[in-house]
Amino acid sequence: MGLNRSSGGVSSLPTASPSSLEGGEHFQATGLMRIPDQNALDYGSLVHQLFEEIIWWEASNCDFYLEQLTQRRIRWNSSLKDMLSQFAAFPDAAKVLTKQFYNDLPTFQGVTDLQVKVELPVTAIVNGNLIRGFADRIVLGISHGKIVAADIVDFKTDNLGEGNTLLSGRVEHYRPQLNAYRETIAQMLKVELSQVTARLLFVTAGVHADLELTDK
Repeated sequence: MGLNRSSGGVSSLPTASPSSLEGGEHFQATGLMRIPDQNALDYGSLVHQLFEEIIWWEASNCDFYLEQLTQRRIRWNSSLKDMLSQFAAFPDAAKVLTKQFYNDLPTFQGVTDLQVKVELPVTAIVNGNLIRGFADRIVLGISHGKIVAADIVDFKTDNLGEGNTLLSGRVEHYRPQLNAYRETIAQMLKVELSQVTARLLFVTAGVHADLELTDK
């Protein structure tokens, strides 16, 4: 999908990824220099690759999803299988990956078809920044051949603490990132911002957090 560029081009614009906006409203270049926790990064990357294989969730297909990683020659161990089995035990969270979830979503009322895109490249200009990144999962609502709604699902592996006491803080931390995704997807798909929803799916905690719309 094309993106309209200004006559001066976009090369002079600051470039940010939606994930660089975590924790604040503005892109901070210094965030690129943080040294990541390699173990957490590797596990998080593996979890994301696993959930890429899930177009529509079926609890009975857990072995199939894992087999797809094997087919792609991605190494995984029993901890990933345990995580997926645990996720299956959280029906409210797992429902986000089903068609039934979108039957109940107000912005998707009246759609005649659903399409799932995983790791979709996204590019747009938001608040003077050239935003480039990859959206974990986007579900498109289509009516009469036209995209009329989109829902962004961002997978997270954060530890939410005992009783999920850290949930609200993590939601606020990721809110700028998800807002950037919403604005970017709205531009790319040429749909109203109000028709682009977003949510966090904490897959290891089995928690789904819907982000309230913050249209400007």
